[in-house]
Amino acid sequence: MHRWLKAHLKTTFPALFIDDALEISIGNGWVPLLHRLCFALTRLDCPVAFGQIKEKFGGLRAYLVGEQAAAYELEGHAELESDLVCEQCGEDGRAALDGPGGLWLLTLCVDCLDAGSTDGRQRVWDVGEDSA
Repeated sequence: MHRWLKAHLKTTFPALFIDDALEISIGNGWVPLLHRLCFALTRLDCPVAFGQIKEKFGGLRAYLVGEQAAAYELEGHAELESDLVCEQCGEDGRAALDGPGGLWLLTLCVDCLDAGSTDGRQRVWDVGEDSA
C-alpha cells in the first residue's frame, strides 16, 4: 500500500490507528474498502482500534482490538467483500493462484492477472476443488 494512502487513513481516522508501528500490508485496490470500514467503525462510537491489517489467503484481514460485536460484524463484511475486489486495482476480482504450483492465493481482476502473467509470474484462476 502506498505510504501516502497509509498516512491519509491514519490522519483521517486517528482513533483506529493508535499504534504508530501498525503495518498495513494490502494492495492499493482495497484502500476504498478499508476506508469504508474505517468510516463505519467510527460511526459506532465505541473503543475499537486496528491491531493488524493485511492480506491473507487472498482476502483482507483487519484484526481489531476492543470488545464490540457490531465492530466485528463490520470487519467480517469487509473481509467478505474483499474476496470480490481486485487487491491491486479495485476492479471486480476473483480468486487466483500465484507462483510455481499456485503457492499464493490472491484476489485479482482479469487485467491484473494478465499483467502479472506477462511479467513472468505464473498466475492462473483458482478453479477450486469442486471443478474437477
